[in-house]
Amino acid sequence: MAYAIAFSRGKPIGPIQINKVDGVWMEAKTAQAWLAMKAAAAKAGIKLIANSGFRDMADQIRLYGLYKAGLGNIAAQPGYSNHQSGRALDIAVGKSWSSPESLWLEANASKFGFSRSEGKAVNEPHHIVRVG
Repeated sequence: MAYAIAFSRGKPIGPIQINKVDGVWMEAKTAQAWLAMKAAAAKAGIKLIANSGFRDMADQIRLYGLYKAGLGNIAAQPGYSNHQSGRALDIAVGKSWSSPESLWLEANASKFGFSRSEGKAVNEPHHIVRVG
């Protein structure tokens, strides 16, 4: 367990508790929801793997710089990424909206408090955000 400064809409929103789960830093409530969703997926024969979770400002600046230079994946401007609020996760689903993992998430992620709409807006099938 650790604490980090979260950001939303370009402004710091204060400290959040983050926990390392499956090798990925996640905000505490996001981690709880993730573990419940991962267990349900496993019961259905789907293995969910989180690749990315909470990002601090330095990491977001680095990823945004790579994106702007054409050397990395799409990344939000520092301070504006849902990863910096601790609510976003990137899940291993490949680049396809039709992978078994992606289809399972489409049918079930909302049951665990996650939305995929942000990922759809920027064609990122791997991106989910905890809402509420």
